[in-house]
Amino acid sequence: MRHTSAFLAGAVVGMVLYFVLFPNPSIFIRRHEAHTLPEELIVRKLLDTFYKDSDVELWPLKDQTDFKFEDDRNSKDNNTVGEILQRSIKVHCIVFVNEHSKLRLASAVDSTWVKRCSSLAYIGKTPNQSAPLPIVKSNYSLYATRTEATFALGDAVSYVQSKNFSESDWILFSTDNTFVIMENLRYFLSNQNSSDAVYAGKISKVAIGYARPFHSGMIVFSNTALRLLNRTSIESCNEKDVYEVTKSLCLSSNRFVDITPVDNNGTSLMNILPPKQSIKISGSTSKKVLLVLGSPYTVSMRFLSYQNIYSYEMLVYRLRPYGIKMS
Repeated sequence: MRHTSAFLAGAVVGMVLYFVLFPNPSIFIRRHEAHTLPEELIVRKLLDTFYKDSDVELWPLKDQTDFKFEDDRNSKDNNTVGEILQRSIKVHCIVFVNEHSKLRLASAVDSTWVKRCSSLAYIGKTPNQSAPLPIVKSNYSLYATRTEATFALGDAVSYVQSKNFSESDWILFSTDNTFVIMENLRYFLSNQNSSDAVYAGKISKVAIGYARPFHSGMIVFSNTALRLLNRTSIESCNEKDVYEVTKSLCLSSNRFVDITPVDNNGTSLMNILPPKQSIKISGSTSKKVLLVLGSPYTVSMRFLSYQNIYSYEMLVYRLRPYGIKMS
C-alpha cells in the first residue's frame, strides 16, 4: 500500500508540473489526430493550403490556341522569371496511372508538380475502387507487358492528337512515379525550336544496368513531332525493347532529333535516380556523391515512392538556406 500511495502521489505531482510548464494540453490532441488520419491525407491537406496561399491554377487538358502572353518583366515579384516561362512555354502533361499502387502515386503527383502544367490528363486502366481523379480510360496499362505498354502509349498519343494545341506547345508524357521540376523543363525548352521534330527523355525500366518491375520516367515532344506520330507506325515499329517502352515510337528511324539535356559530364538532366539510390550504387566518396546528386537544373527524377514525391516538393519549393548562396 505504501508503494502504491507513493506512486500515485508521484504521478499527481508529475501531472501538476506538466500542466504548469506546458499549459496547452492540445499537444496531445494534435498528436492523436495525426496518427488517426492516413499519412497521405495529412500531407495533401498541407499542400492544398500551400497552393491556396500561392494562388496556383491548373486547367484541364483542352484546346489552348487562344492563349495570349503579356510580358510583365518589370514586376517586382521574386517569381517573375518562373511566371513568364510558365505563361510563354505551354507544357501539356499526360500522366500514366499505375493501377497497382492504389492511386497513391497518382494522388501524390496530383498534389505536387502537375499543378504547374499548362493542362493535365491522367490515362490508364480504371481501378476497381472509385477514383478521385479524372482518368481517361484505356484498355491497356503502361505497367504491364511490353505489348500492353505499347498499346497504352498509342492510346495516349491518339488522345493528345485529338486535341488542338498551338504549334509552339510541348507535350509531356510521364509515369506517376516521376517528379518533374517544371521550371527547369521550361527553361530548357525556351532555348529549343518547337517547330522542329524533337523530343527529350525516355520512359524505361532500366536504371544503371538493373531492370525494375515497372516503367518510369518522362518524355517531352514538340507539338510538331507529336503530329508526325501515328498509331500504325507505333504498333508496327521494329525497334521495340522490353525494357524501354518509348523505343516503340521508332523515333530514330522517323528522324526525330533527341535533344535530351546533359550536364558538363555528359550525364542526362532528365530521369535521374533518387540520391539515396545513386549514392548507394556509386559509392560513398565525396567526389562521387557530388556527381550523382545532379545539377541545380535537373529536370526530373524517376523510380520514386509516393513519399519521395512529397519530399521533393518540400525540398525543391519550400526550403531555402538564409544568407547562403546556392552552389
